[in-house]
Amino acid sequence: MREIDIHKHAEVLAEWGQQITIDEAAIKQDDANLEKYEEATKNLAGEIAVAEELGIKFDDLKVQRDALGEHRTKTDEMGALGECRMRGETAFRYVKPLMDKASETTSAYTITNIDLKTAKSDAEAAELALAQAKNAV
Repeated sequence: MREIDIHKHAEVLAEWGQQITIDEAAIKQDDANLEKYEEATKNLAGEIAVAEELGIKFDDLKVQRDALGEHRTKTDEMGALGECRMRGETAFRYVKPLMDKASETTSAYTITNIDLKTAKSDAEAAELALAQAKNAV
């Protein structure tokens, strides 16, 4: 602090008065700047809240897109299964009757083949009996 000459107290008081006026103006300016900064802080806080809300919505959108992709994959799988079902129904309606007829024909062939073998055996036995009868006569 500087020394004050007591004889020049009026000048010192005037100087202090000017300094007080300058300081009050600086305080008013700082108060005005503070209000601007507080308003900017409020605005930024609002924008941050909106940005966070948008971030949440984008996260939800990503989840929904992933679910849509899974749904499309399952839809494709269901389409493939539908085609397989149609082929199965076609086979059941058109091929199965033919397969049943083939099975019946195979069974009839097997029975007929057995009857033929039996008939051949009977024919051979009859020829043998005929030959023995001719020899006996």
